[in-house]
Amino acid sequence: MFQYNHSTISNETTLFPQMDFNLYKMPQPKIQTYEGCSPITASKNLQFEFNITTEGAAAKQWQLLDSTVSKSHKNLRGEIIIDRGSFFQPSDIDVRVIVGSNNKMGLDNVLFNRSDSTFNINYNSTDKNDLCTEIRILVYLRPWPRRILDLFDIRTNNLDILFQPCLNWEINNLIAHTSHGEFTMDSHQPFTDPLIAHNVSVSSIDGEIFGWFIPDENLELRNINGQTGIFICPRLGAGRPFDPKLILISSFSGDIFTRTVSEVWPPKAYTHQTKIETVSGRIEAEVPHGQYTNFSTISGNISTYIRPYGAASPDAMSEIYTTSQSGSIDVYFADPPNESLTGRYNPLLNTISKHDVGEGKLKLIYPYGWYGEMEAKIEHGGLEFDGSSMEDIKWGKGYVKARRGRKGESRMEARVGTGDLDIRLGL
Repeated sequence: MFQYNHSTISNETTLFPQMDFNLYKMPQPKIQTYEGCSPITASKNLQFEFNITTEGAAAKQWQLLDSTVSKSHKNLRGEIIIDRGSFFQPSDIDVRVIVGSNNKMGLDNVLFNRSDSTFNINYNSTDKNDLCTEIRILVYLRPWPRRILDLFDIRTNNLDILFQPCLNWEINNLIAHTSHGEFTMDSHQPFTDPLIAHNVSVSSIDGEIFGWFIPDENLELRNINGQTGIFICPRLGAGRPFDPKLILISSFSGDIFTRTVSEVWPPKAYTHQTKIETVSGRIEAEVPHGQYTNFSTISGNISTYIRPYGAASPDAMSEIYTTSQSGSIDVYFADPPNESLTGRYNPLLNTISKHDVGEGKLKLIYPYGWYGEMEAKIEHGGLEFDGSSMEDIKWGKGYVKARRGRKGESRMEARVGTGDLDIRLGL
């Protein structure tokens, strides 16, 4: 069935709420995510110091490696907190460890050793189900002068990981993994001594990944079954360049929620790539479009709001792809902010986009500033098309083709195998 609807909708604030897009479902930060031991009858405190950026240091890197096996989560829980240290602390990194247990034997089961640039944790597993041990590892980074590190690497199976704001370090490669714990990145104070991490890789198996992330260069978040909810933030402040290259977020069955802090996103030309993919999870995402944006799923649903920015040249690369084998897709492609077009070119005149759903519903909303050709097909199901500003409209059973204006060379293709296809173009 083909149905042509004359537009009765004229602005973004009316269109956007009609999409199935609910960022209130995002995970929320917690003061403490793990369940502590009660009562604590024995405890101990330990301290370790590391100087890794001094002259003559073998490698400007630091690692925290927790070798505790996953099954130990019944007896051992806790967190690793990366925090701003004191200007006056004698070492680059000051590690404070607090161990508490409901049995003194639990203290002896937690083992620590160190090298010049590595802090190791291990735990002697026990069959005592009533034994409970909790551990807090406080990693204090000396904030001044600013340290530059090649590698900062934290890996654990069971502990939560939290990065506090205002660390005033610069890290080329930041790697963090927690198999079953929760990860939080707090970068919501971008002006005050920020952490600059050029390449960030965070992963989990079934823990939650949450936080405010700044894609200084490459940002990769991988979660197999856990939920991912992030705010994508720009780098702000005079003299601080911001040139993202890659935003990659993936899961197997975990849901993915992202929001761009677009209110303060700098109006400039961007060339980064964004790729968000899941096998069966749900994706609800607001993203800044650079040269390339791709959303894909096998059986999950996708709702996305894509915001482009002014391009450096009239033929600059601009490509958008969304794919689902058996889930539904909602896409809202917005106009670029006016201030980003000053001295630049409108990418809506030269964007290649393809949207494909095997079985499900595909809903597309494109802005008035889009110019070019479109073609849409559905093999089995209903087709609705609202494009009152379009020209040369041709349609037939499960098929519509149209063009808007002569000044743009954009091309949009949409296909649905079985389901529904709803297109609102150039409104």
